[in-house]
Amino acid sequence: MKELKYNIKYLYHKKELYLSVLLLLSISLLHVFLSIQYCLSLNQVYEEFYSGEYQFILYNVNVNFQGLTMLLIPIICSMILSDASFIENKLRISNILYLRINQNKNIIIRLILCIVLTFIICFLCFLFNYIILTIIFGSGNFATFNQDVSFHLGYLSDFFLDNIRINNPVLFVLLINVCVSFIYGLLSGLSYSISLFLKNRIVIYFVPLLFLIITELLFSMIKYFNISFMTVLQPFSKLNLSTYFICVFILIFIILVLTIIKIRKKDILI
Repeated sequence: MKELKYNIKYLYHKKELYLSVLLLLSISLLHVFLSIQYCLSLNQVYEEFYSGEYQFILYNVNVNFQGLTMLLIPIICSMILSDASFIENKLRISNILYLRINQNKNIIIRLILCIVLTFIICFLCFLFNYIILTIIFGSGNFATFNQDVSFHLGYLSDFFLDNIRINNPVLFVLLINVCVSFIYGLLSGLSYSISLFLKNRIVIYFVPLLFLIITELLFSMIKYFNISFMTVLQPFSKLNLSTYFICVFILIFIILVLTIIKIRKKDILI
């Protein structure tokens, strides 16, 4: 397919893609450093401290990294591919480009690539964080702080996938990695679908963050407190699977509506 080949070549030369990967890896390494620092500050040896699963960047409550990840990662992910169509329009190469490839197919291919590529990059960078932490702190449901019964050995039914955490902590980490990375992928896809209607590159990058803030305020105002995209990005919280799937459905619905509106427009050349 010509559209797919074109976008793969485009990504190969896109500097923002490599910058995004570098920034995400840097965030993962920074979290590892802070986790080690926190352990040493309590005069704990690694073998007696929380295992790698509970130090994981998406689950660590001692080194609170959730605020930073929710602020920066959506912006970083939007740099991967979300601004591609905007750049083509700004450089006025769209008319020439779409003489060679189909624009509607290109929009669909680019949207899928945006979601899938963001998901893969986030998943691998978070997995990199987990592997390093597991090497340092070990793996499993450890009792900690001089063998006191630790909070994480109890089953909390209101918490996200908590039954799996007790039985298989490794699988639990992989699942929350998949769930959170998929949300970041959809947020990146949302940024791309909205970019089809925007004329400001900076705004495109901040679309996911603005979406998180606006929806948080909106659902709070109408008292739907169980629906929270920020909570979905924080697995260590009272979050159930139904809330997660509702948020996924909302994102997919908005992305599809915006994409269909753009595709059905007759005057699509710039």
